[in-house]
Amino acid sequence: MVIDDAAGGVRVAFSTPKRIGTAVVRNRARRQLRELMRERAHHLPHGWYLLGIDHLAVDNSWGQLGISLDRVLAAGLSRAEHRGSHTAVTTSESM
Repeated sequence: MVIDDAAGGVRVAFSTPKRIGTAVVRNRARRQLRELMRERAHHLPHGWYLLGIDHLAVDNSWGQLGISLDRVLAAGLSRAEHRGSHTAVTTSESM
């Protein structure tokens, strides 16, 4: 994630590798995460967010996926605060 007001809002991209399943499975995971991010966007600082999805996220229920997303975002934001804005931040938290 890169925290930057120049982004003009919260910009999100998802990485969904083929190993998590068929195109149908990958697209469903992206749709679910897009909706979950839409619900959380007003609480997040402006910037660019790249979220990688692993096979565990596909098997999660809707509520569990939201909990995992919150955990990943919190870890990333915590690291971003320590490094300052305009710095790329990665986290190894699983989603």
